[in-house]
Amino acid sequence: MASSKSSSVSRKRTSKLWEVERIIQKREQNGEPLYLIKWKNWDNKYNTWEPLRNLINCEDLLREFENEQQKLINRFKAKTNFYPSARDVEDFLVQLLYKGISIDDATSAAAAAAAEDSIYIEIRHYFNRPSRGDKLEIKIKQQILHMLLLELRRDQLESLQDWENEMNSITKNKPTIQVENLVDLEGAPQDFYYIDNYLPGAGVIIPDDPPIGCECDSCESGKKSGCCFAQNGVSSLPYTSACRVRVPPGTPIYECNKRCACDALTCPNRVVQRGSGTQLCIFRTDNGRGWGVRTLRAIKKGTFVIQYVGEVISSEEAERRGKQYDVTGRTYLFDLDYNETDGQCPYTVDAAMYGNISHFINHSCDPNLAVYAIWINCLDPNLPNLALFAIKDIKQNEELTFDYTCQTPRGGNEKMQQQLLDNEPDAENVSKNRTLCKCGAATCRRYLF
Repeated sequence: MASSKSSSVSRKRTSKLWEVERIIQKREQNGEPLYLIKWKNWDNKYNTWEPLRNLINCEDLLREFENEQQKLINRFKAKTNFYPSARDVEDFLVQLLYKGISIDDATSAAAAAAAEDSIYIEIRHYFNRPSRGDKLEIKIKQQILHMLLLELRRDQLESLQDWENEMNSITKNKPTIQVENLVDLEGAPQDFYYIDNYLPGAGVIIPDDPPIGCECDSCESGKKSGCCFAQNGVSSLPYTSACRVRVPPGTPIYECNKRCACDALTCPNRVVQRGSGTQLCIFRTDNGRGWGVRTLRAIKKGTFVIQYVGEVISSEEAERRGKQYDVTGRTYLFDLDYNETDGQCPYTVDAAMYGNISHFINHSCDPNLAVYAIWINCLDPNLPNLALFAIKDIKQNEELTFDYTCQTPRGGNEKMQQQLLDNEPDAENVSKNRTLCKCGAATCRRYLF
């Protein structure tokens, strides 16, 4: 086991290699691990800090050093009967946040402590002292919790980064998505699969070959317009020249489709199908509402933000799933009831397991988004696309919300049962079996359903 030693000592020998007797300590400097080396046949005053690249054929000694460090931790845990769980670490983080210490500051402090290797020095002091004070024991326990927090945070950030990359690879950055959690140690959801279009469920067929289209060279409003919106009885283009919706919620929107003669890139009646140009962030809320979505740049009123997508299922399947979701208190069912007749709604969108970023948009009694029914390549009146548009100017970093109990696109009673909020009802709420609203709006109705 040899090492190329630092120049201050190498001048004392003609050879450039020295044998390592043992590794004493470890620390980090600028993100690089350094090891305090005791050189064989050399006094302790010649011990030096060496980077890993200088340690040649020292694998066994490195392994032995790491094992000894872990044994020291285990010895302390056994002595004090201290075996913190992941839940204990989460509770520790809550205490730090309550004290005004951010999760980033907490993990930075933990990383700095780990870099200095101070916990092992403290544990050795603990066992070498004649009397073991409670203060030192408490300090070491907190250091262990910091170490575990650092490990869990690193795993979490890796999980969130992988999730972010996966979503952007699917959306092709339309929209661009970031993920941020500064609140707890929750990682990427394990039972959610990102999609950017409807997913047909069992027995559901979504037509993708429109029977009609327009012959326009330039789609525009007017009495003689033959554009798709005019063919469906709408008098004017639904969008402004800036591609912002100008018709109120409840107005059906018929965009041009792949059978139309107009240019797909420049046609003013193709907005939703061209995708969202927004920059959004999925973030962890700090008031028990789970994940939320905020915009990373200002959004003008009328701007298309995102489609609401999921698995399209039959009404019978929706009824079955709804009963299951009622047990857990979390459902994402959105009835496609625009064309409902005689109380019959043939299809429902279920975004519980399959969906896009709209899955994480929270409810508000005073929302900044509204749902519109859009028809593009599927002209089945029972299968509109659902698009979320800004209904007011939205500031940078403002959370995006829509009203889960909103009116349907045609103005009837909404049957949306989406419930993203964690249930923490009071006694009155339990007795009424209603979901408490946490939107915080001045006009809050107190209950969702």
